[in-house]
Amino acid sequence: MRHLARVGADDLYRGELADRIVAFLAENGGHLTKADLESYEVQWREPIRTTFQGYELHAMPPGSCGMSMFQALNIMDGFDLANMDLYGSEFVHLWLEAMKLALADDDRYNTGKEDVDIPVDMIISREYADEQRARIDPTRVASFSGAPLPFFGTTSLSTVDRWGNAVAFTQSLVNAYGSGVIAGDTGIFLNNGHMFGFVLEEGHVNHLEGGKRAKGVMTPCIMMRDGDLFAAVGAQGGYTIPQTVGQVITKLAVAGMDMQLAIASPRMCVNRGGGRTPIPEDSVTYLEAGFPPEVYDQLANRGHYLAEPGNLGGVQAVHRDAGTGALSGGSDPRRDGHAIAW
Repeated sequence: MRHLARVGADDLYRGELADRIVAFLAENGGHLTKADLESYEVQWREPIRTTFQGYELHAMPPGSCGMSMFQALNIMDGFDLANMDLYGSEFVHLWLEAMKLALADDDRYNTGKEDVDIPVDMIISREYADEQRARIDPTRVASFSGAPLPFFGTTSLSTVDRWGNAVAFTQSLVNAYGSGVIAGDTGIFLNNGHMFGFVLEEGHVNHLEGGKRAKGVMTPCIMMRDGDLFAAVGAQGGYTIPQTVGQVITKLAVAGMDMQLAIASPRMCVNRGGGRTPIPEDSVTYLEAGFPPEVYDQLANRGHYLAEPGNLGGVQAVHRDAGTGALSGGSDPRRDGHAIAW
């Protein structure tokens, strides 16, 4: 990191650092070449936007799960959330069903490839949310199917300065230590995102192809209210990420919780062993301790398969008071992280 700070990030792709990475891989049977690194271009992309409960949300375009989180929030925005218990079985059921509908579209459309026409405007539109909402049975789970796409380990941070400039930043090695390989003496862990961001199924939007960008699940989000920054929120946790970030946003916007309570309070999510896309029939529902006891039975009666809670992500976020400019950070007790000020 000190080396890159001195000579510039371009060294990772075209300079001495690139040479050291490529040389190590060549010595150990790898296939990455200097030309691969030189041809890579970091791209600046415009965020996608939607509104939820009077807040304006800004998130990453496809290639991440921002589009899918927005669809789920748009579906939920059509329910009477103000008069709904966020820890009751009605809300939990509706949220999980909305999220599964969004994840089904995520598996169908979402990709990091740049030559694919993704109907983003349609997916995050209010009209489509109305159609999807009408598909939800308030008394029973829906049937879903989908292909596996594993995802595992990620790091997230959110930061705001005194002037209200905010960054919600998420990056991933994918597995806990990526590929488990360090590039020689550089100290750089190499990720294994292509293994999980692509599939081998012919015709799938994320079918493995050379020179294409892998799909990810990161969902950092900026919340605005009346033109002012309200919060920067991001998370780690594979396919729990759009679910946990969306729930924190809901608790902030609907229940008016402070940031730490919105993060630490009990969550639920639909998940699947190994971190795979949690929409097929063998998916399970995680419901953390803290929900009323009767909710577990009521969900089971609706057809949810409840399992012992596993990965429920880790959220890091900052709230800004529009009137005073005061900042309050929140850090998820489920994983290692801290809220700090300087």
